[in-house]
Amino acid sequence: QEAMDMLCDLAVRKLSPGTSNGSSCQHTT
Repeated sequence: QEAMDMLCDLAVRKLSPGTSNGSSCQHTT
């Protein structure tokens, strides 16, 4: 799941480089 978190973080940063949603992918914790 670490890979998913990393990919999620990168994706969020690339999609929204203006928002501070680094871990916005943690829907299912």
